[in-house]
Amino acid sequence: MSARSLSVAAVFLAAVGLSACFGSGDKAAKASSQPTCTPAAGPAPATLKLAPQWAAGDTRKVTITKTREESGQPSTESGATAQLTVLRTGVQGSRLRWTSNDAVLPADQLPSVAAARLKDVAKGFVVRYTTDAGGAYVAKQNVAQIHARLAKILDALAQDPASAAAVKSSRAVMLSTPFIQTSVVKEIPELHGVYGLTLTEAKPLKLTRRIANPFGATALRADGTAELVQARNDRGCAIVELDVKPTAAELAKSLADTFGAKATNVPQAARRAGLSVESSSRYTYDPATGWVVRVDVTQTVKINGKSGSDLTVITTRGPG
Repeated sequence: MSARSLSVAAVFLAAVGLSACFGSGDKAAKASSQPTCTPAAGPAPATLKLAPQWAAGDTRKVTITKTREESGQPSTESGATAQLTVLRTGVQGSRLRWTSNDAVLPADQLPSVAAARLKDVAKGFVVRYTTDAGGAYVAKQNVAQIHARLAKILDALAQDPASAAAVKSSRAVMLSTPFIQTSVVKEIPELHGVYGLTLTEAKPLKLTRRIANPFGATALRADGTAELVQARNDRGCAIVELDVKPTAAELAKSLADTFGAKATNVPQAARRAGLSVESSSRYTYDPATGWVVRVDVTQTVKINGKSGSDLTVITTRGPG
């Protein structure tokens, strides 16, 4: 995909509130900086199992804030909110529904000819997904419905002559099942990233995760560690840090998948340019309720001595 295609992809995701809705810093939805968890009596345990305790009918308000930083460029801020509802639970896992609120569309980045229609098709974007018994993300379930909604949004973007070619070249990737599963509302797998783990303070756990691919297409296989920093802080929360990084071989394979078989020189060029992707997350978990109440995620892409980072803060809170 070209740089213009990637720009359209960013606007495309923002327009449906999938990653975050672009807006000025003062208008972006702001996340609480210091979440408070349920008070607990007695000493904090040295070992903690991060398990869900939710029940069918439980709801959470999700707030997302994102800052994008690129070498030599001013940072941009964005924000969005969503409603998360537990549809059912069981020994095999859970089913949840994520409903994005109204999109905030960027007048300076969005083709004006498409703006009105895009607002209509983006409103109330719904994703239904499953987790395993431990609360870890498994997959989105309503892929056909998501595909249909994304197709309408791409059609709206394609109404702008300046974007038509980029939309055409990006369409196949953006409507693919791997893209839908990994890049559409990537905050969902990020929110569930440490569920199911059993951790002991000061004893990092080696693991393998699949993280959202900044180039689209399939998720990246990444090796790393998870560590229980605090089993209980002064606000009653457990703090877990998760750091993962895909290998150079994994990145090369991903680029070949993204750019297609004809672009055989892309993976080799990426290696020469020192391409790397790193993801670091800090989780704030409420042991009493089983909910992750905050996630701070930083994904950094480096190439040719330059870097770009997406800093995402996801918070959840119950009704009231």
